[in-house]
Amino acid sequence: MEDAMSNVNELAVKIQKDNKAWKTMTRAQRRVAVAKDVIKWLDQDKLVASSGTYLFAGYGNDDLSNLSSVRLNNPDGSFQDTLKTLPACEVCAKGAIFVCAVNRQNKVTNAETGNWGWTGEEMRDKLRGLFSARQLDLIEAEFEGSYGYYSRIMEKTMDCDDESRMRAIMRNIIKNKGTFLRKDERLDKTGIRQPLK
Repeated sequence: MEDAMSNVNELAVKIQKDNKAWKTMTRAQRRVAVAKDVIKWLDQDKLVASSGTYLFAGYGNDDLSNLSSVRLNNPDGSFQDTLKTLPACEVCAKGAIFVCAVNRQNKVTNAETGNWGWTGEEMRDKLRGLFSARQLDLIEAEFEGSYGYYSRIMEKTMDCDDESRMRAIMRNIIKNKGTFLRKDERLDKTGIRQPLK
């Protein structure tokens, strides 16, 4: 457990250094950076991919009352700092993006975390300016396996576990320079989403 926390702290320090570059990045470059962070946090066991859960902070913590006391005793404190003290967060794809964006942007207080469970709309509001609502809906539909309008977007993720599916989604964002694309889409030369012909 101490090795995992040490690795996470090293990752957090590296991200803080990278945050200087963050200010000069385009929105697309920021989305790529966040997708890469998600993969790194999965590698460090700081994120646990789990469909059906937006964000459960403190996964693996037997004493969740400590998390509640942090929220109550330090409501104006940075959730970014609190994340560094947690063993892991159980997340869906949108939750993983949220956690890694918070680690980069630090725009969430402990008080805003409520009961340590978030809804999709709350995350969407905090991610405004980074990912569009449509992008987040596509990512969520792919991760959760929604069979409605979006169907299964990427054939590679149809029969894999939550973590593999999350990694495939993040690789899709990285490959497509910050845009999550369905299997029937491409970006044109100007970066506009187009159907495949």
